[in-house]
Amino acid sequence: MSFEWKDRNSIFKGEGIYHLTFAIAGRQPLLGQLVAIEGACAHHQAQENRPYPGDVSRLNNTDDLPYKGWRKELSTSKLATVRLSEFGQAIASDIIALPSRYSCADTENKPSLQICAKQFMPDHLHVVIWVKKDVGKSIRQIAQGFRIGVRKIAVDMGVWNNDDGHPFEIPFIRTLSRKGQLSAMISYVHANPDNAWMRRLNPDLYTIRRRQQYANLHFDCMGKSRLLDYPDRQVIALSRSLSTEQIEAEVQKALRKAENGTITYTAAINTGEKAVARAVREAGHPLVVMMLDGFPAEGTEAARYYHPSGVYHKACGDGLLFLMAPLAENYNNPTLITLTDAELKHKDEAKGYQYRPIPHDTKRWRMIAGNIMLKMIAQFLTL
Repeated sequence: MSFEWKDRNSIFKGEGIYHLTFAIAGRQPLLGQLVAIEGACAHHQAQENRPYPGDVSRLNNTDDLPYKGWRKELSTSKLATVRLSEFGQAIASDIIALPSRYSCADTENKPSLQICAKQFMPDHLHVVIWVKKDVGKSIRQIAQGFRIGVRKIAVDMGVWNNDDGHPFEIPFIRTLSRKGQLSAMISYVHANPDNAWMRRLNPDLYTIRRRQQYANLHFDCMGKSRLLDYPDRQVIALSRSLSTEQIEAEVQKALRKAENGTITYTAAINTGEKAVARAVREAGHPLVVMMLDGFPAEGTEAARYYHPSGVYHKACGDGLLFLMAPLAENYNNPTLITLTDAELKHKDEAKGYQYRPIPHDTKRWRMIAGNIMLKMIAQFLTL
């Protein structure tokens, strides 16, 4: 059957593709143990008949996936894997049996639910599910049914007290609603063991450092701060109106400088800036990135488990990334205000518009301020 991508607001019932994350209550490592690949090989051979999350051959009907590049994306981990506990193995078996519980009488009893990817971690589990046909239940109801089954397994195995509620917290469900998301999500899911191992080997690089001062401004930071010590710097702040050809020219110019040891600073806000950041990162050059959305609040569970997402995770562990999140007080800095207003005036006048000041709490003003902060840092450190 062909797959039609749906709007995320209408996808929760009927056909859809979802990424579900189930975390053990209290983040207890009940599902297994993270181990280096070298220490896991013998275990994998001994357990070859058991269901294992990295075993691509055990995925059902993989040739039907809406994303046809699955064979490349479902590669096994390179650094680490998870040695499943007996409880984890029991849940893995339950996941494999999940599609058989949802079959359609009008399609030769073929499952209406497909597991596209799964990955166990010691204290949580990722599953990517394709609901091929309306089974009369929403994805939330399917997830709840799975949780109930896991609770029974946990109680029967003696790893969970019958009076302690569910061993799994309420799952976080992401809806996949456009082409390209499935391949990215499968890559993310299967990269989890390697990413966790990198955080274990390089804890300092994945620690949020609060209220760091640069250029008389304050930031929460993560990554390799010594990237700021490199003397050659380029700040990428591009116009939103650049054509495709102009963006490509900026990418090539930035890459030439990066190849010669220049550190790239960017907020990666618009299409052009994102293209430069992506090219520099893919080429293996270091990046300093201004995170305008900031880190999770200090003391929260989200802050405790925060790490860069996707491709930036490896760059962080390799010492090729420094993230800077401006504190709210920065936006009251007189120098930043003066420079940001001047930049906005210059942009308006260059387009032949009459300059009209905009409030300092608007998204546009703060986006420009983000680039100005990068310029202030780059110039301040050069002095």
